Amino acid sequence: MADEYESAGDYIVNILKFKLRMENAELKFSEKGKEEIRRLHSEVEDYMNMVTKAYEERYFDIITKAHSQGDAITHTVREIRNSHLNRVSTEKIEPLSSVLFIDTINAYRKVKDHILNMAEAMAGEK
Repeated sequence: MADEYESAGDYIVNILKFKLRMENAELKFSEKGKEEIRRLHSEVEDYMNMVTKAYEERYFDIITKAHSQGDAITHTVREIRNSHLNRVSTEKIEPLSSVLFIDTINAYRKVKDHILNMAEAMAGEK
């Protein structure tokens, strides 16, 4: 469990580094992109809080809900990626901004994966 929290934390640090890299390059995501990142952040934050609370309360039967909510986050990531690719094809977007956007949503997906691993470990599946 500690290793999974540490790995999730490493990806969260990467997300912050991506944000700082954007600021240092004086780049910004589009308003739509910012809205999508905020929505994804909120979903992953809720997911982590749910699994952490289940661990604290020793509710180890969280796995069904964890799989369901994890699948919803994966769906959100795919939606956001497709939306971004549509923007790239119709708008002028700085290449670095595009790369960092994709890296950011992928990092959130990795955080979700590590949280799911925590839930599976609690359920005795790992």
